[in-house]
Amino acid sequence: MTDPKTDLRQGTTSGRRRWLVSAAVVATAALVATSAVADLARRDAEAGTILPRDTFERVVSAGGWGTASGGARWIASAGPRFQSVDGHHGVMSLPPALTNRLACPWCGARVHLDEGSCGGCAKVFKIVERTVSWQDSHSERAPLTPRRLARIARYRLDPLASPYSPGLARNWGEHYLPADLRPVDGPVLDHGCGRGRNVALLRQLGYEVAAQDVASDVFWSRIGGAGFQCVPANAGRLPWADGAFSLVLDFEVIGHFDEPALVRHFEEIRRVLQPGGRWLILEANSLGWAARMPRRHYGRLHSLERVRSLAVALGFVEQRSGYEGFYAPVFPRLLNFLRKQCAPWPMDLSDHDSWLARLTPARRRALWQLLLARKP
Repeated sequence: MTDPKTDLRQGTTSGRRRWLVSAAVVATAALVATSAVADLARRDAEAGTILPRDTFERVVSAGGWGTASGGARWIASAGPRFQSVDGHHGVMSLPPALTNRLACPWCGARVHLDEGSCGGCAKVFKIVERTVSWQDSHSERAPLTPRRLARIARYRLDPLASPYSPGLARNWGEHYLPADLRPVDGPVLDHGCGRGRNVALLRQLGYEVAAQDVASDVFWSRIGGAGFQCVPANAGRLPWADGAFSLVLDFEVIGHFDEPALVRHFEEIRRVLQPGGRWLILEANSLGWAARMPRRHYGRLHSLERVRSLAVALGFVEQRSGYEGFYAPVFPRLLNFLRKQCAPWPMDLSDHDSWLARLTPARRRALWQLLLARKP
Protein backbone atom coordinates (compact mmCIF):
# COMPACT_ATOMS: atom_id res chain seq x y z
CA MET A 1 0.00 0.00 0.00
CA THR A 2 1.46 3.36 -1.07
CA ASP A 3 1.97 6.28 1.27
CA PRO A 4 -0.69 9.02 0.67
CA LYS A 5 1.94 11.73 1.35
CA THR A 6 4.20 10.24 -1.31
CA ASP A 7 1.32 10.11 -3.77
CA LEU A 8 0.50 13.76 -2.98
CA ARG A 9 4.11 14.87 -3.49
CA GLN A 10 4.35 12.96 -6.76
CA GLY A 11 1.07 14.42 -7.97
CA THR A 12 2.16 17.93 -7.05
CA THR A 13 5.51 17.49 -8.79
CA SER A 14 3.82 16.07 -11.89
CA GLY A 15 1.36 18.95 -11.92
CA ARG A 16 4.16 21.49 -11.64
CA ARG A 17 6.01 19.84 -14.49
CA ARG A 18 2.92 19.94 -16.70
CA TRP A 19 2.36 23.58 -15.81
CA LEU A 20 5.98 24.47 -16.59
CA VAL A 21 5.87 22.62 -19.90
CA SER A 22 2.61 24.35 -20.83
CA ALA A 23 4.00 27.74 -19.87
CA ALA A 24 7.14 27.10 -21.89
CA VAL A 25 5.09 26.07 -24.93
CA VAL A 26 2.89 29.18 -24.68
CA ALA A 27 5.89 31.46 -24.21
CA THR A 28 7.68 29.89 -27.16
CA ALA A 29 4.60 30.19 -29.37
CA ALA A 30 4.20 33.84 -28.40
CA LEU A 31 7.86 34.52 -29.12
CA VAL A 32 7.67 32.75 -32.46
CA ALA A 33 4.50 34.58 -33.50
CA THR A 34 5.82 37.99 -32.44
CA SER A 35 9.15 37.47 -34.15
CA ALA A 36 7.53 36.02 -37.25
CA VAL A 37 5.08 38.90 -37.67
CA ALA A 38 7.80 41.48 -37.04
CA ASP A 39 10.06 39.70 -39.49
CA LEU A 40 7.27 39.56 -42.07
CA ALA A 41 6.57 43.27 -41.71
CA ARG A 42 10.24 44.21 -41.96
CA ARG A 43 11.03 41.98 -44.92
CA ASP A 44 7.81 42.85 -46.73
CA ALA A 45 8.64 46.51 -46.28
CA GLU A 46 11.89 45.77 -48.11
CA ALA A 47 10.37 43.52 -50.73
CA GLY A 48 9.26 46.29 -53.07
CA THR A 49 12.42 48.34 -52.74
CA ILE A 50 13.94 48.88 -56.16
CA LEU A 51 17.42 50.33 -56.27
CA PRO A 52 17.84 53.91 -57.55
CA ARG A 53 19.44 54.08 -60.98
CA ASP A 54 22.89 55.07 -59.70
CA THR A 55 22.84 52.27 -57.12
CA PHE A 56 21.67 49.83 -59.80
CA GLU A 57 24.56 50.82 -62.05
CA ARG A 58 27.01 50.24 -59.21
CA VAL A 59 25.51 46.81 -58.58
CA VAL A 60 25.73 45.99 -62.28
CA SER A 61 29.33 47.11 -62.61
CA ALA A 62 30.43 45.49 -59.35
CA GLY A 63 28.80 42.18 -60.20
CA GLY A 64 29.80 42.08 -63.85
CA TRP A 65 26.18 42.31 -65.02
CA GLY A 66 27.15 44.57 -67.94
CA THR A 67 24.36 45.78 -70.20
CA ALA A 68 26.32 44.94 -73.34
CA SER A 69 27.22 41.31 -72.67
CA GLY A 70 25.03 40.27 -69.75
CA GLY A 71 21.70 41.43 -71.08
CA ALA A 72 20.81 43.43 -67.97
CA ARG A 73 19.01 46.66 -68.67
CA TRP A 74 17.25 49.41 -66.76
CA ILE A 75 13.58 49.64 -67.61
CA ALA A 76 11.80 52.96 -67.18
CA SER A 77 8.73 53.36 -69.37
CA ALA A 78 5.30 54.87 -69.02
CA GLY A 79 2.33 52.84 -70.07
CA PRO A 80 -0.90 53.80 -71.81
CA ARG A 81 -3.63 56.01 -70.43
CA PHE A 82 -6.62 54.07 -69.14
CA GLN A 83 -9.49 54.21 -66.68
CA SER A 84 -8.79 52.21 -63.53
CA VAL A 85 -11.40 50.39 -61.47
CA ASP A 86 -11.89 53.37 -59.14
CA GLY A 87 -12.77 55.64 -62.09
CA HIS A 88 -9.61 57.73 -62.07
CA HIS A 89 -7.68 58.43 -65.24
CA GLY A 90 -3.93 58.60 -65.38
CA VAL A 91 -0.74 57.32 -66.93
CA MET A 92 0.44 54.17 -65.20
CA SER A 93 3.81 52.48 -65.58
CA LEU A 94 2.61 49.38 -67.39
CA PRO A 95 5.80 47.98 -68.89
CA PRO A 96 6.00 46.53 -72.41
CA ALA A 97 6.40 43.07 -70.87
CA LEU A 98 2.74 43.39 -69.87
CA THR A 99 1.11 45.62 -72.49
CA ASN A 100 2.53 43.97 -75.61
CA ARG A 101 2.19 40.32 -74.63
CA LEU A 102 -1.29 39.86 -73.15
CA ALA A 103 -3.54 36.98 -74.13
CA CYS A 104 -6.84 35.75 -72.73
CA PRO A 105 -6.32 32.94 -70.18
CA TRP A 106 -9.51 31.23 -71.41
CA CYS A 107 -9.55 31.41 -75.22
CA GLY A 108 -6.00 32.58 -76.00
CA ALA A 109 -7.00 35.60 -78.08
CA ARG A 110 -4.71 38.64 -78.01
CA VAL A 111 -5.91 41.29 -75.56
CA HIS A 112 -5.59 45.08 -75.71
CA LEU A 113 -5.74 47.06 -72.49
CA ASP A 114 -7.98 49.80 -73.83
CA GLU A 115 -10.78 47.34 -74.60
CA GLY A 116 -11.47 46.08 -71.07
CA SER A 117 -12.50 42.62 -72.25
CA CYS A 118 -11.36 39.79 -74.47
CA GLY A 119 -12.49 40.16 -78.09
CA GLY A 120 -12.69 36.40 -78.50
CA CYS A 121 -14.77 35.22 -75.52
CA ALA A 122 -15.86 38.55 -73.92
CA LYS A 123 -14.18 37.77 -70.59
CA VAL A 124 -13.81 41.02 -68.65
CA PHE A 125 -10.62 42.17 -66.94
CA LYS A 126 -9.84 45.10 -64.66
CA ILE A 127 -6.71 47.15 -64.23
CA VAL A 128 -5.65 47.89 -60.66
CA GLU A 129 -2.43 49.91 -60.60
CA ARG A 130 0.04 47.75 -62.56
CA THR A 131 -2.05 44.57 -62.29
CA VAL A 132 -4.38 43.15 -64.92
CA SER A 133 -6.95 41.14 -62.96
CA TRP A 134 -9.11 38.46 -64.56
CA GLN A 135 -10.79 37.62 -61.26
CA ASP A 136 -14.53 38.34 -60.87
CA SER A 137 -13.57 40.57 -57.95
CA HIS A 138 -10.09 41.96 -57.37
CA SER A 139 -8.51 39.47 -54.98
CA GLU A 140 -5.78 40.49 -52.56
CA ARG A 141 -4.07 38.67 -49.75
CA ALA A 142 -6.26 38.51 -46.68
CA PRO A 143 -5.93 41.26 -44.04
CA LEU A 144 -4.13 40.54 -40.81
CA THR A 145 -6.42 38.64 -38.45
CA PRO A 146 -5.56 36.42 -35.48
CA ARG A 147 -5.99 33.37 -37.68
CA ARG A 148 -3.77 34.79 -40.40
CA LEU A 149 -1.16 35.81 -37.82
CA ALA A 150 -1.03 32.20 -36.71
CA ARG A 151 -0.65 31.08 -40.34
CA ILE A 152 2.13 33.64 -40.85
CA ALA A 153 3.96 32.27 -37.81
CA ARG A 154 3.61 28.76 -39.21
CA TYR A 155 4.83 29.96 -42.61
CA ARG A 156 7.87 31.61 -41.10
CA LEU A 157 8.85 28.32 -39.52
CA ASP A 158 8.51 26.53 -42.85
CA PRO A 159 11.85 25.59 -44.44
CA LEU A 160 10.30 26.31 -47.82
CA ALA A 161 9.55 29.93 -46.86
CA SER A 162 11.73 32.49 -48.57
CA PRO A 163 12.16 35.85 -46.83
CA TYR A 164 13.64 38.55 -48.98
CA SER A 165 16.59 40.90 -48.64
CA PRO A 166 17.25 43.29 -51.53
CA GLY A 167 20.98 43.35 -50.94
CA LEU A 168 21.25 39.75 -52.13
CA ALA A 169 20.10 40.33 -55.69
CA ARG A 170 23.56 39.89 -57.14
CA ASN A 171 24.25 36.67 -55.23
CA TRP A 172 20.86 35.33 -56.22
CA GLY A 173 21.55 36.12 -59.86
CA GLU A 174 25.01 34.61 -59.82
CA HIS A 175 23.60 31.35 -58.45
CA TYR A 176 20.45 30.93 -60.56
CA LEU A 177 21.46 32.90 -63.67
CA PRO A 178 25.22 32.54 -64.19
CA ALA A 179 26.85 34.40 -67.05
CA ASP A 180 26.41 31.66 -69.66
CA LEU A 181 22.71 31.17 -68.91
CA ARG A 182 21.39 34.73 -68.63
CA PRO A 183 18.52 35.66 -70.93
CA VAL A 184 19.64 38.34 -73.39
CA ASP A 185 16.61 38.84 -75.62
CA GLY A 186 13.13 39.29 -74.23
CA PRO A 187 11.51 39.64 -70.81
CA VAL A 188 11.27 37.22 -67.91
CA LEU A 189 8.07 35.67 -66.52
CA ASP A 190 7.79 34.78 -62.84
CA HIS A 191 4.93 32.29 -62.77
CA GLY A 192 3.39 31.99 -59.30
CA CYS A 193 5.21 35.05 -58.04
CA GLY A 194 3.55 35.32 -54.59
CA ARG A 195 4.53 38.61 -52.96
CA GLY A 196 6.98 39.33 -55.76
CA ARG A 197 10.30 38.48 -54.14
CA ASN A 198 11.90 37.10 -57.30
CA VAL A 199 10.35 39.89 -59.35
CA ALA A 200 12.08 42.48 -57.16
CA LEU A 201 15.37 40.62 -57.39
CA LEU A 202 15.15 40.43 -61.19
CA ARG A 203 14.23 44.11 -61.43
CA GLN A 204 17.27 45.02 -59.37
CA LEU A 205 19.36 43.10 -61.86
CA GLY A 206 17.82 45.14 -64.68
CA TYR A 207 15.52 42.64 -66.30
CA GLU A 208 12.18 43.42 -67.85
CA VAL A 209 9.77 41.31 -65.77
CA ALA A 210 6.16 40.17 -65.97
CA ALA A 211 4.53 38.05 -63.26
CA GLN A 212 1.31 36.31 -62.37
CA ASP A 213 -0.46 34.57 -59.52
CA VAL A 214 -3.97 33.54 -58.53
CA ALA A 215 -4.27 36.42 -56.04
CA SER A 216 -2.69 39.83 -56.07
CA ASP A 217 -0.58 41.20 -53.26
CA VAL A 218 -0.40 44.73 -51.92
CA PHE A 219 3.37 44.69 -52.36
CA TRP A 220 3.14 44.31 -56.12
CA SER A 221 2.50 48.03 -56.42
CA ARG A 222 5.83 48.77 -54.74
CA ILE A 223 7.95 46.92 -57.29
CA GLY A 224 8.70 49.49 -59.96
CA GLY A 225 8.82 48.64 -63.63
CA ALA A 226 7.16 45.21 -63.39
CA GLY A 227 3.76 44.15 -64.69
CA PHE A 228 1.41 41.63 -63.07
CA GLN A 229 -1.61 39.56 -63.93
CA CYS A 230 -4.06 38.03 -61.48
CA VAL A 231 -5.55 34.89 -63.04
CA PRO A 232 -8.04 32.37 -61.58
CA ALA A 233 -6.63 28.92 -60.91
CA ASN A 234 -9.25 27.34 -63.20
CA ALA A 235 -8.18 29.30 -66.28
CA GLY A 236 -7.01 26.85 -68.89
CA ARG A 237 -4.13 28.87 -70.35
CA LEU A 238 -1.30 31.15 -69.36
CA PRO A 239 -2.41 34.75 -70.08
CA TRP A 240 0.48 35.52 -72.42
CA ALA A 241 1.05 35.54 -76.17
CA ASP A 242 3.01 32.82 -77.97
CA GLY A 243 6.80 33.21 -77.71
CA ALA A 244 6.53 36.12 -75.28
CA PHE A 245 9.42 35.30 -72.91
CA SER A 246 13.08 34.36 -72.97
CA LEU A 247 12.98 32.92 -69.44
CA VAL A 248 10.25 31.55 -67.14
CA LEU A 249 10.67 30.94 -63.42
CA ASP A 250 8.59 28.39 -61.50
CA PHE A 251 9.83 28.51 -57.91
CA GLU A 252 7.95 26.11 -55.62
CA VAL A 253 4.88 26.16 -57.83
CA ILE A 254 4.52 22.91 -59.78
CA GLY A 255 3.83 20.93 -56.60
CA HIS A 256 0.32 22.42 -56.77
CA PHE A 257 -0.36 20.55 -60.05
CA ASP A 258 -1.48 16.97 -60.31
CA GLU A 259 -0.09 14.91 -63.19
CA PRO A 260 -2.57 15.96 -65.93
CA ALA A 261 -2.33 19.62 -64.90
CA LEU A 262 1.47 19.37 -64.89
CA VAL A 263 1.48 18.08 -68.48
CA ARG A 264 -0.79 20.97 -69.55
CA HIS A 265 1.51 23.39 -67.76
CA PHE A 266 4.51 22.03 -69.67
CA GLU A 267 2.66 22.60 -72.93
CA GLU A 268 1.76 26.16 -71.94
CA ILE A 269 5.30 27.01 -70.87
CA ARG A 270 6.59 25.72 -74.18
CA ARG A 271 4.04 27.93 -75.97
CA VAL A 272 4.96 31.19 -74.20
CA LEU A 273 8.73 30.61 -74.45
CA GLN A 274 10.72 31.85 -77.40
CA PRO A 275 12.58 29.14 -79.36
CA GLY A 276 15.65 28.40 -77.28
CA GLY A 277 14.09 30.15 -74.26
CA ARG A 278 14.77 28.73 -70.81
CA TRP A 279 12.61 27.49 -67.97
CA LEU A 280 14.03 27.36 -64.45
CA ILE A 281 12.17 25.16 -61.95
CA LEU A 282 12.87 24.99 -58.22
CA GLU A 283 10.83 22.54 -56.15
CA ALA A 284 10.79 20.59 -52.89
CA ASN A 285 12.74 17.36 -53.15
CA SER A 286 10.54 14.30 -52.80
CA LEU A 287 13.56 12.35 -51.50
CA GLY A 288 14.78 15.00 -49.09
CA TRP A 289 14.86 14.87 -45.33
CA ALA A 290 11.57 16.16 -43.90
CA ALA A 291 9.90 15.83 -47.33
CA ARG A 292 6.78 14.83 -45.42
CA MET A 293 6.08 18.48 -44.61
CA PRO A 294 5.99 19.91 -48.17
CA ARG A 295 4.20 16.76 -49.34
CA ARG A 296 1.49 17.42 -46.78
CA HIS A 297 1.33 21.07 -47.91
CA TYR A 298 0.99 20.29 -51.63
CA GLY A 299 -0.72 16.92 -51.36
CA ARG A 300 2.04 15.54 -53.62
CA LEU A 301 5.65 16.04 -54.64
CA HIS A 302 7.03 15.61 -58.14
CA SER A 303 10.46 14.06 -58.27
CA LEU A 304 13.28 15.52 -60.33
CA GLU A 305 13.44 12.33 -62.40
CA ARG A 306 9.74 12.48 -63.26
CA VAL A 307 9.82 16.16 -64.24
CA ARG A 308 12.97 15.58 -66.29
CA SER A 309 11.37 12.73 -68.22
CA LEU A 310 8.25 14.80 -68.92
CA ALA A 311 10.40 17.68 -70.11
CA VAL A 312 12.29 15.54 -72.63
CA ALA A 313 9.06 14.02 -73.92
CA LEU A 314 7.41 17.44 -74.36
CA GLY A 315 10.08 19.24 -76.32
CA PHE A 316 12.65 20.52 -73.81
CA VAL A 317 16.38 19.98 -73.43
CA GLU A 318 17.98 19.75 -70.00
CA GLN A 319 20.77 22.26 -69.42
CA ARG A 320 21.39 21.93 -65.70
CA SER A 321 20.00 20.11 -62.68
CA GLY A 322 20.92 19.44 -59.09
CA TYR A 323 19.93 19.43 -55.45
CA GLU A 324 20.42 22.26 -52.98
CA GLY A 325 19.48 23.57 -49.53
CA PHE A 326 18.97 21.95 -46.18
CA TYR A 327 16.25 21.36 -43.69
CA ALA A 328 16.50 19.07 -40.78
CA PRO A 329 15.03 15.56 -40.66
CA VAL A 330 13.71 16.25 -37.14
CA PHE A 331 11.88 19.37 -35.91
CA PRO A 332 12.42 21.07 -39.29
CA ARG A 333 10.21 24.09 -38.58
CA LEU A 334 11.84 24.90 -35.25
CA LEU A 335 15.41 24.36 -36.43
CA ASN A 336 14.81 26.30 -39.61
CA PHE A 337 13.33 29.16 -37.58
CA LEU A 338 16.38 29.26 -35.34
CA ARG A 339 18.68 29.27 -38.36
CA LYS A 340 16.76 32.13 -39.92
CA GLN A 341 16.52 34.27 -36.82
CA CYS A 342 19.89 33.60 -35.23
CA ALA A 343 22.22 33.39 -38.21
CA PRO A 344 24.09 36.62 -39.08
CA TRP A 345 23.44 36.08 -42.81
CA PRO A 346 20.19 35.92 -44.83
CA MET A 347 19.83 32.18 -44.58
CA ASP A 348 17.45 31.25 -47.35
CA LEU A 349 19.30 32.80 -50.27
CA SER A 350 22.69 31.46 -49.19
CA ASP A 351 21.43 28.07 -48.02
CA HIS A 352 22.06 26.47 -51.40
CA ASP A 353 25.77 26.56 -50.55
CA SER A 354 25.70 26.37 -46.75
CA TRP A 355 27.96 23.94 -44.93
CA LEU A 356 24.88 22.00 -43.80
CA ALA A 357 23.75 21.64 -47.40
CA ARG A 358 27.22 20.51 -48.46
CA LEU A 359 27.30 17.90 -45.69
CA THR A 360 23.88 16.57 -46.67
CA PRO A 361 23.86 13.82 -49.32
CA ALA A 362 22.79 15.45 -52.57
CA ARG A 363 19.59 13.48 -53.01
CA ARG A 364 18.53 14.27 -49.42
CA ARG A 365 18.78 18.05 -49.77
CA ALA A 366 15.74 20.26 -49.41
CA LEU A 367 15.13 21.28 -53.02
CA TRP A 368 15.91 20.32 -56.56
CA GLN A 369 16.38 22.68 -59.47
CA LEU A 370 16.11 22.01 -63.16
CA LEU A 371 17.00 24.37 -66.01
CA LEU A 372 15.38 23.49 -69.33
CA ALA A 373 15.59 24.99 -72.79
CA ARG A 374 12.84 24.90 -75.39
CA LYS A 375 13.93 23.17 -78.56
CA PRO A 376 14.07 25.62 -81.51
